[in-house]
Amino acid sequence: MKQKINPELIISVIALIVAISSTVAAIYFSRVSMRTSVLPTLVLVYEAKKGWEVRNVGNGPALNVTIAHQRHNSDTWELPTRLYPVPKDETVKVPWVGNNPDKIAAVYSDVHNNEYTSITDEDLTTIYLGRVLPVWKQSELGRVWEHM
Repeated sequence: MKQKINPELIISVIALIVAISSTVAAIYFSRVSMRTSVLPTLVLVYEAKKGWEVRNVGNGPALNVTIAHQRHNSDTWELPTRLYPVPKDETVKVPWVGNNPDKIAAVYSDVHNNEYTSITDEDLTTIYLGRVLPVWKQSELGRVWEHM
């Protein structure tokens, strides 16, 4: 005996699948929106009259900022320095890196404690999700006011 397909059951299952998919998509896009609405983006910029600066061109404050640089022909990050938080659209001068470092990097976090790393090398800035630089002990970190 052949069973009849119940159209109401099929419609109900399809409706359930659509509802679950919509809920999952809404949660995902809500989290993405929440993250990007406070996402800091630090770039390192050189201006002849001002020297090197860190600019926050993102949407939120950059917290727990550490700046370090490498000289040419070196793999060692020098003078890791803790900065104060960098608000959206703000700039911090970093004259201690000199005029011609090989690389400059900033490690920072957003208000949700997600870490990011910005590295400027050959006038190109690359931003990584997560920490790319070493973790320094507090005693190894300089403070911004010590270099001004």
